Amino acid sequence: MKKELSKAAIAAKAMREDLKKVFPIIKFKVISQTFADGNGIRVSWENGPSVPSVESVILKYQYGHFNYSKNVYKLSNIIKNIPQVKHVSTSRSMSRNVEDSILEMLHQKFPKDCGGMNKYGYVKRFNASVLEMIWREFYDMDLFD
Repeated sequence: MKKELSKAAIAAKAMREDLKKVFPIIKFKVISQTFADGNGIRVSWENGPSVPSVESVILKYQYGHFNYSKNVYKLSNIIKNIPQVKHVSTSRSMSRNVEDSILEMLHQKFPKDCGGMNKYGYVKRFNASVLEMIWREFYDMDLFD
């Protein structure tokens, strides 16, 4: 007897295909989940495209959103011709060499504030740690090398 795929697994398969078309050289980990109050898909990758770039491809697979002010889930994105899930989440990690490159760029961009400082230093002018500044820069970067 052939095992039937869950709605989340079907959506994850479609999502993988879309991600492969748009970002053919990036390795994504796409995991479907089913839980008590619904289902979801987690997408993770290292470096590569920015979170907004990936979300522009995958958020069509999420049929709604949670309204925190009213503490209710709203059906706001139902698309009838594709499989969808309740939750889609992303997790992008940064390799050590990218982190080091961004740190070097920050040292050059803000020599008086970050110069000579390691990633655990604090930059008073920006009210942030150097590591936080690295992640802020990384968030919008599209890296395809």
